[in-house]
Amino acid sequence: MTTSDIITLAIAIYGAFISTILGVKELRRERRSIKIMLQHVYPQEWATVVVVNNGFRPVTIESIGLSIQGEDPKYKNHYENIPFEGLIASDETRGNFPLPCKLDDGESVEIFLSDLIRDEVFGEQRKAKIYITDAEGNVYTKYKTMFKEARRGFITEKKW
Repeated sequence: MTTSDIITLAIAIYGAFISTILGVKELRRERRSIKIMLQHVYPQEWATVVVVNNGFRPVTIESIGLSIQGEDPKYKNHYENIPFEGLIASDETRGNFPLPCKLDDGESVEIFLSDLIRDEVFGEQRKAKIYITDAEGNVYTKYKTMFKEARRGFITEKKW
């Protein structure tokens, strides 16, 4: 192998590497992606679900569902589904129910949960499963639990 062959091979490998990186980046860019946060807002004592479109394509959020871990410690993997009527806050101070809603890239929506959910999840520290469904039928379940102090704007992640 001559020197020019080695240089040509190195340039070809470099070009293949760069094109692979750009191809993966473009595929991720075309994918719909949302971030879900379950927040306990203090001092208002509200529980909210914040959905943020962190992808580059618009997403229409169609529905939300929630299951709470059962009370019996023997059955830690048993979750009770919460009926939709008991899930969302219904008073005027927290706004209207915002779903379905379209989120462009970087936009978010805040869904206020009922006081029952707040007491069960944050008061008794029971685990919850959240299900967000978009217009295409994709179901998103990964979320982070956060505590937000509204007066100072602090947000901290909570794990239990």
